[in-house]
Order: sequence, then C-alpha cells, then structure tokens
Amino acid sequence: MAPRATSPVSTSATITLDSVDLAHHVSGTTVAATLSPRPYLHPVTTTGGVLVSDAFPLDHPWHLGVGVALQDINGVNFWGGKTYTRRNASYEWLPDHGRIIQVSSGDDTKSSDAQELLWIGPDGAKILHEQRTMSATSMDDGAWRLKLKFTLTPASSEPVTLGGPGSHGLAGSGYGGFMWRLPATQNAQVHTIHGRGESEVHGQSAPWLAWSGDFAEVTATLLFTAPPEAADSWFVRVSEYPAVASALTWDTAITLNPGESVSRTFNVVVADGIANDEQILRWVDKF
Repeated sequence: MAPRATSPVSTSATITLDSVDLAHHVSGTTVAATLSPRPYLHPVTTTGGVLVSDAFPLDHPWHLGVGVALQDINGVNFWGGKTYTRRNASYEWLPDHGRIIQVSSGDDTKSSDAQELLWIGPDGAKILHEQRTMSATSMDDGAWRLKLKFTLTPASSEPVTLGGPGSHGLAGSGYGGFMWRLPATQNAQVHTIHGRGESEVHGQSAPWLAWSGDFAEVTATLLFTAPPEAADSWFVRVSEYPAVASALTWDTAITLNPGESVSRTFNVVVADGIANDEQILRWVDKF
C-alpha cells in the first residue's frame, strides 16, 4: 500500500489578481518523503471561486496540485510514489525519493512570483538548479491566465539525465515535467485542434488543449497552451483520474551537460463556464 499523505500544509504565498485570491503557493516542505516533497500550487480557482486543482488525491497521493516534477533524474524519483524500472518493467517502492526546496525568491508581487529552487537527492546531493517564474493576468470573459516558466540546469560538474517511465520503455506513460492535477470532473470534455477525447489527445502534440466540465456541479474551462520551446506530447488522463501534463521526456531521455539548460513555458487560461471554440481561439491568439 502507498504511504499515507501528510495533512495539507500551510501556504507560503498567494497569487492574487484584482483583489481576488486565485492560487496558493505551498512550500511542500512537510510533504511525506515518499511523495517527493516539492512546491506546488493548490488550491487554484476560477475568478468565480470554482476549485480546479487537487492535491493528495486518494488514487495518487503524490499528485500535488500544479507544479513541476519528474520521476527519474539520475536515478532519483522527484515525482513521488513508486518508481518504474526498466530492469523489472514494473513499478516498485524504492528508497530513491528526492525533494525540491525553494532557496530564494525575487521581487514578488501579489500577481507574480520568481523563485530559485534546488533539486536534492535522498543522499543530500544537489542535482538540479531551477529558476521558476509564475504570474497571473486578467483575460476577457472574466477569465485569468497563469503563466509558468521553469528552467533546469545541472547543479554540479556532472551531466544530469532527465527521464521517466516513458523513456524507460513504458509506452504511453511519458509523464514528467509540468502537470496539473484536476479535481473530480463530471462530463469532462478534452480536445485539441486535432481531436477530441482522451484517446485522440493523449500522446499527441498540439498548440493548445482545452479541458471543461462540471466541478462540483459548477462548470469551468481550462485552456493549456503548448510550450514554445518544443513540440512536447500532451499527457492526458480522463477516465482513470483527471490530469493534464506536458511530457518533457515522452519516450526519450534528455541529458544536460554542465552549463546546459532546458526550459519550458506554459500559459493556462482558467475560466468559469464552458468555453466555446470561438472563445478558445480568441484566448490562443493573445499568446
């Protein structure tokens, strides 16, 4: 059985726009070690107060709201939970969990946040430096936009390899990187410019992906735009659990030599109600 999650931890900052609290940034320092402690955003809401994020869900308690995580970085699990190994072609509980801590913060405002993070292995080794920025801006139709950018750089003089189940041979499971865990969604609809439904969008590249449905009987829409840095595949779950992620290493690992970096930038529009295609394309045109 998976270890029980810790109780929800206190927030370290709040993203506010036009005097409305929209997202809480949690340090994650008291998260259980086997869940790979790390900063995350939760709760995240629409301007109308609809909750559109989840953390510590019973099905995957290591899913922590909105954030950045990878399951295998030089053999360290920064995702939480079991680790998929190529050796046994299965998930196993291993003592390999790392943690991500915030070491400094920039000149933040209520609507923006700039952070320097450190990815640390279970032995205390410093593996990655991360620069992360987040900001909130108003959109039309009462929506708001979260912009999140992260840059990963080796923290030592040794190369760092980024990977996960997909790069270890588990087809269709290339999760890792930016992820948004959603709460239970009734009548969930997911689509891109290329297709509709989980089977048509999972594992595909597309400039944007829209998710809409009933969140506790109140409708909302999230529009995710693909990172301009690379045509990464979307990782989408609807039937098993609700989540949207952009796969940094879908089926191929990334090796960073000292001094090299990898960056990804995401824009997510959070809106009350069910957005139609005209609204979606209008938002996309603003990025």
